[in-house]
Amino acid sequence: RTHARSMACRGGLRQRPKRKPIVNFFRFWLQCLAFSFGVTGSALVIDPTQGYNAVQLSTITSRNGTAVLIQGPYNALRSSYLQGASAVRVFGSTGTIVDSNILVATGTSGTGLYVLGGSSGLSASSNTIFGGALEGAVFIDAGNSGLILLSTNTVTGTRYGITVATQQAGAQVWITSNTVLVGQSAST
Repeated sequence: RTHARSMACRGGLRQRPKRKPIVNFFRFWLQCLAFSFGVTGSALVIDPTQGYNAVQLSTITSRNGTAVLIQGPYNALRSSYLQGASAVRVFGSTGTIVDSNILVATGTSGTGLYVLGGSSGLSASSNTIFGGALEGAVFIDAGNSGLILLSTNTVTGTRYGITVATQQAGAQVWITSNTVLVGQSAST
């Protein structure tokens, strides 16, 4: 057990054990990972065919692109530092969890957390989220479904704190107990 943990903290990818654990239902998880992607593009992409993954205790940066792009179902980002032109984008994903992270958008028009249309269900809680100089920290695009929950986050955007567009019929958006600071960015 000690060896597996030390391997993970060196940036290794651990596969789920053959027998199904009671508590951990993730297919793979990245733990104590630190990497940077220097060209345009996303540093980490979880594609639509990959689900049940977790990234935790990690630092992921992209100089000119999105730090993390989530497209697959039931993925979690926890206790990590994520920085890019836009920090995290969620597109067409189901049941995404973004919990206890620091999300920093460095691009002028970047967003800390951007949920594109077609996603179903999102929980973002206990995060510190910074938006770019001309945008907001959180943008929930039109056309999502299910429950979208934003709670106990500290949201800092220069232009907007949280923006929510029209969602699909039946979608629920709950924004509760957040601290929203407008007029500041990660660089101020």
